[in-house]
Amino acid sequence: MIAEHLERFRKAAIAKADAVARGTAGRDAELFAEMRSALQSLVGLGPSGIAAFRASLHDPAPEVALWVAGQLLAEGDSVALKVLQSLSQLSGFTGLSAAVTLREHHAGRLAPPFGFRVL
Repeated sequence: MIAEHLERFRKAAIAKADAVARGTAGRDAELFAEMRSALQSLVGLGPSGIAAFRASLHDPAPEVALWVAGQLLAEGDSVALKVLQSLSQLSGFTGLSAAVTLREHHAGRLAPPFGFRVL
């Protein structure tokens, strides 16, 4: 179950980033809803689901790590801060998004992007 929910989250995050990069963000809301649903499912599985989500901070796809880090940083996770600092050095949309997330965090305005707490 955990692997299925992680894969749903991962596929949606990557598809969302691809759509934005191509300028075809028409499915943006649908993909975000899929990510949110997958995260809710992971949280519903308890500590093992949450641990699996946290492990996705180190996903090889930076688009996935970006979303995970944004959620966890909004909840005070110090590892997420380091991941976002690293991602902010990337070129393109992912690097820019990471930099904006860090700016919002440092300004005290970062809220959990999925609208609920995980930790």
